[in-house]
Amino acid sequence: MTSTTDTDEDSPKRQASRGGAQQGAASAGDRTRHQREGSTASTLSFFSGSAKKSLSDVRFTKDIGDYKLIEDIGGVNDVSYLYLAKHLPTGETVGLKYTDLTLSPDFEFVEELIRGVSNTRMCKHPSILPYYLTFVENERLWSVTCPIRPGTCSGILKNHFPSGFSEVIVATILKEVLRAVQYMHQNFTIHNDIRANNIVIDQHGDVRLTGLRQMAHLSQNGEYVKSVFSLVGDNIEWAAPEVITQNSNYDELADVYSIGITAMELAYNRTPFDGWPALKVLLCKQEYDCPSIKSDKQMSKNFHRFIQACLSREPASRPTVSQLLEFPFLKQARGTSYLESHVVRRTRETPGSPDKIEIPKAVRDGASSGPSSPIPAEDPREQSNQREAGLSK
Repeated sequence: MTSTTDTDEDSPKRQASRGGAQQGAASAGDRTRHQREGSTASTLSFFSGSAKKSLSDVRFTKDIGDYKLIEDIGGVNDVSYLYLAKHLPTGETVGLKYTDLTLSPDFEFVEELIRGVSNTRMCKHPSILPYYLTFVENERLWSVTCPIRPGTCSGILKNHFPSGFSEVIVATILKEVLRAVQYMHQNFTIHNDIRANNIVIDQHGDVRLTGLRQMAHLSQNGEYVKSVFSLVGDNIEWAAPEVITQNSNYDELADVYSIGITAMELAYNRTPFDGWPALKVLLCKQEYDCPSIKSDKQMSKNFHRFIQACLSREPASRPTVSQLLEFPFLKQARGTSYLESHVVRRTRETPGSPDKIEIPKAVRDGASSGPSSPIPAEDPREQSNQREAGLSK
């Protein structure tokens, strides 16, 4: 794929993708990202050196015993869990994403996970979370990725910003997300699942978009199609009305609607449909405009104009992602250093508990149905400790 995103003087990764660079330049931007030095001693303690190295060229292994889990990061994509881990053979610190393949007996669930991995490996952009290696171990899917900490925006909001991010932080995060989505649209794909739980921030303030399980392709059989049709997933709060109705095709502008809902979620720590029954959400989106969120929090007129443009019920009335990047609301966006000082630092100063995947009683008692623990019965940390002891001999 080709990256043709905007530039950002405050972030070295933008210099790598300047001027509509090709895929190689996007990969170079990704390498530049990993060469920056950590800003605090607490951050450096996670890494095997004074600077982040490029992980794209590291040869990771498919043995879960080669990874030592350092700490929990939290849930992501609604079905997966993130750990901070150390790859023992190389000493590199990585993010380790875990998904229990027994969560659903439906083969479509496994197919969806396979699509997510395939779609992620296809996209090469500094603001899209990469997978360096994916492997299966005892009905558990593991993906090696960047060492994402503090984690997803939804987890950060829940634990550290209960009233939502400030307007400047929202603009900064959304600008990075829009650049990633712009790259996808320019390559004839639709993300189809944009929300705070699919936006992650690392310890340097870099923003990455993930959650490509429901990505739709506008390029089929070598030809471009103007619209596509797919069944609605579990993201009905963020899905556009034309996706919800299931009686017509949709195009890239469906992502714009999701961006509008996500903007409100980042600002208020909830969506306009928070707590609504699914049927009520479906009926509301078919018949009415998106409701507002009642809050005492003051947001600018530019913010409200931004979300109003995104949330138009008629797709043709919405701006494109490229047009959204020119909206006045995003002019206040800062660089990654701002997120590092105003978001990441706060998560270090006021540590919260990461979102845990609840384990139903039936699973704890040994039943075969329902989600299993994010840490397997044979704890890979025990395997890793044994492996590390063996390497030290």
